[in-house]
Formats: sequence, structure tokens, C-alpha cells
Amino acid sequence: MKKLLLCTSLLLVGSAFGQYSEDFEGTTGTALPSGWTQVTAATDGGYLSGTDMSSEYFPIPAHTRYVGTNDDACDCDKANEKLISTSFIVPTNGILSFEYVLPGGYGETAEVGISTDGGTTSTQVITLAPAGDWTTASANISSYAGQTVNIVWNYNDQGVWAYGLMLDDVDVFTPATVDMEMTALTTISTVVAGNAAITGTVTSFGADVVNSIEVTWDDGSGSNSATFPVSLNYGDTYNFTHTTSLVAAAGMTYNLNVCVVANSDADPSNNCVSGVISAVSELVPKVTVGEEKTGEWCGWCPRGAVALANMSLSNPSDFIGIAVHNGDAMTVSSYDGGIGELCSRRIPRRRS
Repeated sequence: MKKLLLCTSLLLVGSAFGQYSEDFEGTTGTALPSGWTQVTAATDGGYLSGTDMSSEYFPIPAHTRYVGTNDDACDCDKANEKLISTSFIVPTNGILSFEYVLPGGYGETAEVGISTDGGTTSTQVITLAPAGDWTTASANISSYAGQTVNIVWNYNDQGVWAYGLMLDDVDVFTPATVDMEMTALTTISTVVAGNAAITGTVTSFGADVVNSIEVTWDDGSGSNSATFPVSLNYGDTYNFTHTTSLVAAAGMTYNLNVCVVANSDADPSNNCVSGVISAVSELVPKVTVGEEKTGEWCGWCPRGAVALANMSLSNPSDFIGIAVHNGDAMTVSSYDGGIGELCSRRIPRRRS
């Protein structure tokens, strides 16, 4: 009886209640989980499972078993390639969350939708942002509460030789009523002596709308508090500047603890972030140098030239752009040799 009561209490204080999940650990070989389907014209089988699906130009950061589609390895037709989950009933206040990798190069895109007809059609709920490392995406799907649905991922290589999309740790759950997170401390780590602003980002991971938060910071000499009126739904962020600045003295280092406080917060473990601020008498201006490895052979390299020009125009006083030529009449051998293998001669091909 004691064990039963303990398990029950742990469940009740948890920050979220799982309803549907798939981590792909039960798959074998390259097979998809039982009941998962796909729509593909690719010659490599489309979406596959595995522990390492990296290829020459698409290195995938280490992870557990996952599923994905690799356009770099196949260089085949992966336009509007769909992966469809098994069906499930959406819980009240349901949130969809999963991890993904999507380099986003050469025009490739990926979207996520919810289908109520078994995957034949779907309504988009997420457009995935480019991410070269494993990144979490989430969407509020509470409007489908009580309905039987499927999740549909749609990858599109736009008819060119692109990279691909990898997925893992799919979870549909009911979040806690209130769960605020101190997501980042954005205060500059090295400041000129004087008043240093304490800035950061908080995120709401609760089902209820949060209308007020308190942010505190402490460098060991006492807590400083400020209240901010907000209106945060699940997944919303708020960038704050604390009303009390740190009075920093030259030569001193300050260890900060910055926290967000909200009424009835279910998970205090994610409320605080620590950081260090060092104060100096003056800061020497820095200039950023951007290099593009290019050459007449590179049909896509003008994009790099445009990017360098845009950064120069946007940051005229602190950016220098340099085009490092390779294999053409403008090559400077010592410079070309120095840049080494920082980029490759991967030239995307549009399929007819």
C-alpha cells in the first residue's frame, strides 16, 4: 500500500501527463514502428529508422534510435514526402512535442500537421525552422481535444539535392497548469564598470495563460525583485530587462542567480539560471571577419557573396567580409590553402 501511495503522489506532482509517445527504440533494422506509414517516391525507401543515418554532407549529431529521411545520401525524389504516425485521441490541453534535425539548406522545408482522416489530408501546426543539431519543436493541439488524429510530417527537398529530416522522441501530453522556465540569461558577460542591465528570456510551459511573473536576481549581496505584466500561453517567451541594474566595479566578477517566479508553478527545478559578469574599466571594440570559400566552379556561391554584402551593410563598423577564391584566376594560394576544408565542393543539382 505504501508503494502505491508513493507512485500516486509522484504522478500528481509531475509537470506533465503523457498521453501518446514514440521514441523509436522498439524499431529494428530500418523499419518504422508498427502502424506508422509513409508516402514517398524516393528510391531508398523514404523514412527509415536507425542509430546513425549520417552521410557525407549530412552528419547527424549522436542520438538514440530515430527515424528520418536522408536526401543527401539518396539524391532522389523526396518532394512532399510524408511520415504518418499511428492514431490517438488528443487529450484536453494537448501539447505535441518532438526532437528534429533539419539543416534547411538549398531550399528544403519541413512541416508538421494534424490529420483527422488517417493521414490523407492534414492541417499544418508547425513549420520547422532550420536546425543542424537536435532541437525540440512543440505545438498546442488542444483544439483537437477528444478527436482521433494522426501526426503528419512532410519533408520537401524542392526538387534539388538537399539534406533531409530526422525525428525522435515524439510526445503528446497534458502540461501542468503553470510551469515557467528561466530559459536564458542574456546579460553581456563582460561589461564596462557602472550600471549593467540584467536581461533574460522566460518561457511558459503551462496550460493556463500567465498574466504576471516576478523575476529576481542575486549576486550574493541580496535579492532584487521586479514584477512584469505578461500574457503568456504555452510556448510563449518574454524577454525582460530587470528594473534594478547591477552596479559593477572594474576588476570585479559577479556570480548571478536569476529566477522567475509565478503563482502555482508546478516545476521549480527550471526556474533559475546562473551566470557570471565581469567588469572592466573599458572595452576594446571588436571586428568580426566572415570568410566565404568560393570559385568560378561554384554555381551557388553568389549566395555567399550576397550574404557577406548584407552583413557588411548591416554592420558597417564591425564586420569585414572576405571571399577566399579556389580554383580560378583570383586564387591566392596561401589564403586558399589556409582555409582548408572549411567548406566543400558540394554543388546541388536540380532534378528534371
